[in-house]
Amino acid sequence: LLSLIWVSSKPVTAWSIRELSTSAIEYGLERNNKMEGKYRSFGTHLILLHFVFITLLPLVWIFDIALSPGNALGGTIGDSFTGEHFEKILGSESFWTWMSNSLIVSIGTSLLGLTIAIPAGYAFSRYKFTGRDVSMFSFLLVQMFPGIIILVPYFLVMKSLGLLNSHLGLILAYC
Repeated sequence: LLSLIWVSSKPVTAWSIRELSTSAIEYGLERNNKMEGKYRSFGTHLILLHFVFITLLPLVWIFDIALSPGNALGGTIGDSFTGEHFEKILGSESFWTWMSNSLIVSIGTSLLGLTIAIPAGYAFSRYKFTGRDVSMFSFLLVQMFPGIIILVPYFLVMKSLGLLNSHLGLILAYC
């Protein structure tokens, strides 16, 4: 709509039918050179604001659903707020068990992963040793396949080691 208004404006129409004087053309070019940075900045910010809106809309929707009463998924954003869902989850004993299990596995996976990855990364980046290229190629080759392919072998190994349903088994599988 703004483009149509701009194209149908008097100066643009006069320019398109070649009725502008040389001084008017020079004035327009000088004004455009002065305003070019502002126009570019405005356009960039307008595009970025659209991306921000697209990014934040699902987050606002999730927040609204979390604070809405009952099982309401529809309705208007911000029509009524309640904290009943948070009270129910944070008040249950199961939540804190799940939270502690998640913390144990995530911290354990991070520590073990870093303990393995830091020395390996340093060795591969600094030293030239026999089998380095083959090892890097095989590492990249394994990364190309989805993890679900090795689900059954993981299960069999964890079962034979007695690590099923344990934190250590999950930490080793994630690493």
